[in-house]
Amino acid sequence: MVRALSTIKDAVTIRTGPTDSRRHALTQAQQLYSLRRSIKRCGQAGHKCGGALCARCSGARSGRFRRELYAAVKHQPGTLVSWTATVATTPSAGVRQQWADLLAVIQATTRGGWLARQGIIGTARAVEVARSADGWHVHAHHLAVFRNVLSAENFDTFALTLRSRYLAEADRLGIPASSYGQDIARTRSAHAWTHYLDKGGIHPDGNDTASQLWTAVLAGDADALHLAHELEAGAYRRRMWTTTGVCRPVPDFDALVAAGALD
Repeated sequence: MVRALSTIKDAVTIRTGPTDSRRHALTQAQQLYSLRRSIKRCGQAGHKCGGALCARCSGARSGRFRRELYAAVKHQPGTLVSWTATVATTPSAGVRQQWADLLAVIQATTRGGWLARQGIIGTARAVEVARSADGWHVHAHHLAVFRNVLSAENFDTFALTLRSRYLAEADRLGIPASSYGQDIARTRSAHAWTHYLDKGGIHPDGNDTASQLWTAVLAGDADALHLAHELEAGAYRRRMWTTTGVCRPVPDFDALVAAGALD
C-alpha cells in the first residue's frame, strides 16, 4: 500500500491542469521535499541552481548541452558512433554503487588513450539513471567522433573490439555485465542523436525516471519520494554530462569579447 504524504494544495493540477501549472506544482513539490538545499532555494532572490535534477533548471541545462554538442559535431567529416555502456541491474546495489561500477569499467576499457589510438578525436557521455521493478539501472550513452570515415569492415572490427574489451574489464573488476545492452552503432544523424540525449529536463509529462518519480510524489506517493531521495543522494557530485576533444563546446568569441575575457 502506498503511504500518503502531506498534501500539496491543488496537487490534482499535476494530472489535469495546463502544462505551466503542472510544472509549477512540480517545482513546489521539489522545494518542499528535495534533499538538495540548492534545489530548495532555487528561484529565490533570482538564484538558479542549474542542477540536472531540478525541475526549474534541468530543461534549460539539457537543451544547452544538446545545442552545444550539435554545434561542435555537425560539421565533423568523420564517422559518428554511438555506444551505450551498461552494468547489470542488481537489486541490492544503490545508484551510487552502480554509477561507480559503470565508470570503473568505462575507464578501464578506454585507459591509456585507447580511443585516440582507434582514430577518435572527441567523445560525449550522458549518464542516465532508470528505475525498474528489478532495481536501479545506471547506464551511459556515448558519442564518439572519428577523424576519418570508417568502412563497414573497420566499423565492425571497432565495435567487436570495444564490446570485448568492455566485457573483459568488467569481468576482471568483478562487476556484473553482459553483452546485452552494450549497443554500438553508426550514428547517421548528429541532430537526431543529440535530441535523443535531451530528455527535456524534469517535467510532469517526462518519461525519464526523475520526472516520473517527482510526478508521483506530487500525487502523494511517499514510496516515490523515498526513491527520489535515493536518486538525489546517489547522483550527488556526479557528472551526468562530459565531453572531450572536438565534442567540447565551441567558444563563443563574441560573448568572450563582450565579457572582456580576451582583453
